[in-house]
Amino acid sequence: MAESSTEITTLNSLTATLIDSVTGFRDAAEHTESTRFQLLFRKFADERSEDYLKEKFETALKDIELSSGTRAVIEQAFTSVRHGHDQMSNLKHGMDA
Repeated sequence: MAESSTEITTLNSLTATLIDSVTGFRDAAEHTESTRFQLLFRKFADERSEDYLKEKFETALKDIELSSGTRAVIEQAFTSVRHGHDQMSNLKHGMDA
């Protein structure tokens, strides 16, 4: 039962983090009036969100108590998170150039 509880807590935490990331991005886009600040805020907000998401998933995958089924679900979602992270990182470096 402890494994199941741990897995549920891990999955709930990752889900909440993903939802918060999407909500934060939409909020920032809606409430910024200046195009200049909107672009700047999106750049920083996305970068921080993607870094945070990546860290959360990496931490979850280090949990040795996860069942193989739960680990597979997290790994599948992490593929998308890592892709988003890499896109934002490339965008950031492109804007800095």
